[in-house]
Amino acid sequence: MSQPEVRRLTDQDLVALFADENNLMRLQPGEVLFKDGDPSACMYVVRSGRLAIRSGRVVYEEVGPGGIVGEMGIVEALMPRTAMVYALTAVELIEISQERFLALVAATPSFALAVMRILSRRLRRMDVRYETGRDEALRTIDPD
Repeated sequence: MSQPEVRRLTDQDLVALFADENNLMRLQPGEVLFKDGDPSACMYVVRSGRLAIRSGRVVYEEVGPGGIVGEMGIVEALMPRTAMVYALTAVELIEISQERFLALVAATPSFALAVMRILSRRLRRMDVRYETGRDEALRTIDPD
């Protein structure tokens, strides 16, 4: 028996999902949403503006409308944050608690897939960075 197809949510779909949201968090350029080591219990959806995800001096990603940050705070609640996120422009965010996340998944199952795709994409990027860094370190040790 075939499974029903779950429609893939786009960034525009995610913005539309929260279009009527009144409880917004706002950041000004340069303002920090959270930093490495902060406690986590939620994630955020960007409604407008741009954020940067950074660890040390490395900027991992820029995130715009429909993007998600802090998703590990839902998956591993109460674990410390592993990166800093700050505003590049004026930003409007929707905070998503674990309880709200579960309600969103129940109402819109493709929301869970959207979050999992983001986690997967970020993990793949980290794998590439790790492999590249390891290969460069090995070339330094053994230049042959």
